Amino acid sequence: MPVRGAIRWAWVAVVAWSLAIPCGGALAEAGPTTNPAVRDTIIAYLRDQRAGRRDLLRMAHQLGTEGPPAVRLLVADAYLRSGQMVSARRILQAVLDGNDGPPWTSFADLVLGWMAFGTGRLGAARTHYARIADWDLTREMVPAALGLIDAAEGREAKATAGLTEAAASAQTPKELRALARLGIGYAHYWSGHFDGAAGSFEAVAMQEPASVFVDDATYGAAWSWWRLGDQDRALARLHAMLGSASGDGEAERRKHPRLPLALVDLEPRAILRASMKRYRDVPLDRPDEQLVRLLDMNGRDLAESALLRMEEGLAPAALSDRPMTGHATRYTEGTAEPPPSARAPAATGRRPAPPEWPAGRLVLLALGVVGVALLGLLFAPERRSAR
Repeated sequence: MPVRGAIRWAWVAVVAWSLAIPCGGALAEAGPTTNPAVRDTIIAYLRDQRAGRRDLLRMAHQLGTEGPPAVRLLVADAYLRSGQMVSARRILQAVLDGNDGPPWTSFADLVLGWMAFGTGRLGAARTHYARIADWDLTREMVPAALGLIDAAEGREAKATAGLTEAAASAQTPKELRALARLGIGYAHYWSGHFDGAAGSFEAVAMQEPASVFVDDATYGAAWSWWRLGDQDRALARLHAMLGSASGDGEAERRKHPRLPLALVDLEPRAILRASMKRYRDVPLDRPDEQLVRLLDMNGRDLAESALLRMEEGLAPAALSDRPMTGHATRYTEGTAEPPPSARAPAATGRRPAPPEWPAGRLVLLALGVVGVALLGLLFAPERRSAR
């Protein structure tokens, strides 16, 4: 068995053992006939979250959610993987507000922080992650996560400083170190400094050649070069990612679904939304391993979508000159001059005002409403007499 796989299964075994102790004692009160079934349901979920989540949620509906915190955390995880965010957040908040204390409240902060991070509520994510900065399971993960939050908020200097420190730390796991280096590229890119972004993205492939983030970094470099106006270098990177040095392979690319334009353009909220969708397919693991898997995009798919959109005539005007709406969500770095994306009116993150209705359409709409009302008055007596 590969070392990485052995580590993951060892981690699952530790989680299962830590859950079995509190769950077994508390659920034993339900009686000897129900406890084995509950235990088997929990173990099945720990082994395979996709296959076991329905049974776990069915068990939760039967027994209620007033159980040991370990079980409630698993139920919340099952709700989250099923897309039921409100139910998951309600259970996690109850654990956080309860009297169970660590490590259960730390687990709740971890998942609530990820939910906030994945849905773009970056201030809430920062609060949850700050609470678990000294927790053994997240001590290495939190600096990288906070650096990415700073980057998404447009705090370029603070983000690059924190991510550089995380990447240089000997305590940071290898893939998390590569993610921190990738985050430095994002910090420059999201602040509109594409020259710094291109260099940082190119450095990831040189410094972490075996990382799962090499394709993400290569795509980030290509898109940074494109925004800098070096279209030849950008296209060379994109074609190289597909194993083609020319324009061959257009028919093959059309077989793949097009990714959203916001994701092709590496907007932070689009990246976070995509990672949230991946959560249901990412198995339970150490927090740092989960963060790596959730933020690992498919660079080849991005390159295919970008080239396909270029073939459709969306470049360069619609892509390389596209306003960076939503990149830097806000800029609060002291009195420093904000980056170009934060100064531009389109970078405020506000949606354009909807077009005004022409007067003729308003008249037609009003006549339609009046007509419906008159029909209701005409047919109302008939309905009453029919009764």
